[in-house]
Amino acid sequence: MKSLMNFYHSNSKSDIFLKRQSVATFAITVLSLIIFIVFATINILQQEYFLMTVDVVAIIFIGFTFKELIKKQNTGQIAFIMSIIMLIITLVIAYYDKNQTYGLIWVSAYPILSISMLGNKKSFLLNLILMLIIFPMAYMGIDEWNYGNWNTISFIRFSTSFVFVLFLLYLLEFYFLSMNQELKKSREKELKYIDELQKISSTDSLTSLYNRRYFDSQFSIYIDEVKRYEKSCCIILLDIDFFKSVNDTYGHDEGDVVLKKIAQIIDDNCRSSDISARWGGEEFIILLKETTVKDAFSIADGLRISISENEHLESKGITASFGVSCFDTELDTPKKIFKRVDEALYTSKENGRNKVTIK
Repeated sequence: MKSLMNFYHSNSKSDIFLKRQSVATFAITVLSLIIFIVFATINILQQEYFLMTVDVVAIIFIGFTFKELIKKQNTGQIAFIMSIIMLIITLVIAYYDKNQTYGLIWVSAYPILSISMLGNKKSFLLNLILMLIIFPMAYMGIDEWNYGNWNTISFIRFSTSFVFVLFLLYLLEFYFLSMNQELKKSREKELKYIDELQKISSTDSLTSLYNRRYFDSQFSIYIDEVKRYEKSCCIILLDIDFFKSVNDTYGHDEGDVVLKKIAQIIDDNCRSSDISARWGGEEFIILLKETTVKDAFSIADGLRISISENEHLESKGITASFGVSCFDTELDTPKKIFKRVDEALYTSKENGRNKVTIK
């Protein structure tokens, strides 16, 4: 059972059919091995050497299939091979048995096995081959099979019940696959909604940068890595100079445009590994991973120049002040570095704004 569950989890993806196919193929292969080993033993004791030979050949082929199934875990290909093996064995047993020990009942089991392993489309051809062979075989066996008890009525009953069972199996499989598709669509919608909710909960609706809550959570995670692996880490905090006057002079709509412009400049100038967020109001914060103080200053000063020289922002006299601070793994906590970078920003404001200060 443990092997079956491991195989189930290693082969199955999100598709329910693939999960069912994995379990069915594995289970049928294992059970077939056990059944044919038992039958081979019984046939040896009863001196049924032809059936014993069939059982041994079946054990060899099924054993090889089982080995490949575990080794490659290519369920679709192995399921098709296993279905062909079972078809050949079923026909051989039915022909040799001549309904003396319920050989045709074994024939009726084949559609269940093939459909469960292959589904409707791939199993259709194999079941068609089975019917084209077994029906003439059964009809030709009238008055011969089972010492004369197999007659025309027996053949009609067998044919009718076989076709009915086959139709029912295909119908059930059709509904199973339909439900599978509906579940997949439902799951895709659910994942889409989850992604949208995660995006809404982690981003600032105006600037599309991350929000403060998300930044705090990612910073805490990265700080643990910094302490554990002695990595470097710097923070840039920037504030738009005289932003209130922008709202007062041009209105809040234009103030929103300014925030979006600066957010875009930050996003364009940051590396993919950096995390930038709207810290609150007109403040923005950037986490610089694996960055030295010198590089952090260079990035901050580049942002300062980009903001002050942007045509739309320059026309309104927009500049920004910056604070830069790097995390000390021995002395710092998140609270300390946030306080220090805020003090650096305040120093830039005191020294005339549109400056970068390191602390």
